[in-house]
Amino acid sequence: MLLTAHVLLLTGCALPGQTQDPALCPPVEESWNAFAADPATANREAFEAALDALKYESSTSTAVDAARSAKHALQSTLARKPVRNPSFWNALDLIARECAEAGVDLSFDGHGEPLPAVG
Repeated sequence: MLLTAHVLLLTGCALPGQTQDPALCPPVEESWNAFAADPATANREAFEAALDALKYESSTSTAVDAARSAKHALQSTLARKPVRNPSFWNALDLIARECAEAGVDLSFDGHGEPLPAVG
């Protein structure tokens, strides 16, 4: 029993959410850039679906939590006029960092600007 505990301490546990699947990164960038260019409902839904695809089984826990935060920030600030939301951009920055560590660089159009008006 003691030996098992030491082995676990030395080797760690392979928990889900520790490796970012690089294939999930481009859809986040592409769908955001489409929504930023045209904030139609279909584009917003595609972006939300790309965020929802970041799951613990295929993404780092940081990316998953940031995706949830970005989706919440987006939904809570949807308005008929552009709205500033630093939390949204912070979340996308975290996703970009996790994707960069997986070998995929992301660039989000309108970075830091107010979220697009919808409706």
